[in-house]
Amino acid sequence: MPALAYYMDMPVTYNHILCLAGAVGLFMVFKNVSLPEGRAAAVIRQLAPYTFGVYLLHEHLLVRYEWMRWLQVDAVRGSFWFVPHMFLCVAIVYAAGTAVDLVRQRLFDLAEALVAKRGRRE
Repeated sequence: MPALAYYMDMPVTYNHILCLAGAVGLFMVFKNVSLPEGRAAAVIRQLAPYTFGVYLLHEHLLVRYEWMRWLQVDAVRGSFWFVPHMFLCVAIVYAAGTAVDLVRQRLFDLAEALVAKRGRRE
């Protein structure tokens, strides 16, 4: 049955036409959405620059297959707790990725300030 399993998983891989169609469809749904100004819009503007960092972190080869083990996803598979656990895992992965990218941004800002300061002295 390994061949059957391959074909069952194929439509959800990154390089399949269904994944591309879903991504384009989601883009089309959200491209014209306008969020009224307020607290939610401010939070989204604060977090948006770090979202790509979240993707890069959770898709890193040393993390991609490990985070599910670290968060014990298999322990709740097939149970009532799967969906709440999934939302918790998403929140944890997003928070960790945002924290890592925030630290990266601060380090780059510090390096840029040091280079600018050194440039003014010369």
